[in-house]
Amino acid sequence: GDLNWDGLPFTQEQFDTITSIDKAAWTDELKLHTELFERLEYHLPQELAASKAQLEKRLAE
Repeated sequence: GDLNWDGLPFTQEQFDTITSIDKAAWTDELKLHTELFERLEYHLPQELAASKAQLEKRLAE
């Protein structure tokens, strides 16, 4: 349900700001990780690479 903001020192707008996702910034950040992932490819848990791929896919939507 909805949050009741009455009496809270925090507004709906502030909440929206801190919980928003900057897709462009995250896409740029993941590009920086690509080289490291490639260098560590044989030592990384497969789940970590899968998580990165899932995040990239969600950001592309």
